Amino acid sequence: MKNQKEEFFELIYAQYAKKLERICLRYVNYQPEYREIAADSVQKTFLKALEEYDRLKDVSYIEPWLYQTCMHRFTTALKTFRRRMKHRVVIDEKMENVLSTERTITTIDAFDIQELLQNFLQEAGYEV
Repeated sequence: MKNQKEEFFELIYAQYAKKLERICLRYVNYQPEYREIAADSVQKTFLKALEEYDRLKDVSYIEPWLYQTCMHRFTTALKTFRRRMKHRVVIDEKMENVLSTERTITTIDAFDIQELLQNFLQEAGYEV
């Protein structure tokens, strides 16, 4: 037998989940890279509604509360995602050829050897 909390959750989820997801996706013009963020925001919104069950069970403003909570979560996640994407470095196949592991290590070793040599010459009294 289902308890009232489970019935409440199933009822509001069935009634509002798709609507909330559409609202989130409309906010970003249905761009596919944001689908996961929208779905995650909707899911977290319903988890929050479940936590707030005692406060929300008899209210008439459940739809605006879900909308506001979901959009807040979505826009926050979207800002975080976009900020991370801005600072992300993508190494494609062309760059991998330029920055091969062997060549990178050789370059780093050359810098280390040059620095060691300069330090040795300075300690020995030579002008560098």
